[in-house]
Amino acid sequence: MIRMNLPLANNIRLRSSLPTLILAGLCFYFAFYLLFGPRGLVALNRLDVEVVHKRAEYAELKEKRQKIEANVHLMRPNSLDPDMADEQVRRSLGYTRPDEIVIHLN
Repeated sequence: MIRMNLPLANNIRLRSSLPTLILAGLCFYFAFYLLFGPRGLVALNRLDVEVVHKRAEYAELKEKRQKIEANVHLMRPNSLDPDMADEQVRRSLGYTRPDEIVIHLN
């Protein structure tokens, strides 16, 4: 029976398990970056929340733009609404008649 030195046996055991340790390390590395990397699942979740907020902001801005476009359309010379022109002049210049009461809703 051949007897091996104890440090030599540990060295052989370490060499035989080295590929397994390297593979486990690589798996851990890729799993970590899959979750927490700049394009990982946590970042994806953060981006999804940001997309929801941006879509809500976009809808709000789109609604404001449509209101402004409607007012601009009413002020064009070919489709000038006299009531709209009167309202704009009174609002910007502050003109009122003595018998009027002005209530601003904005």
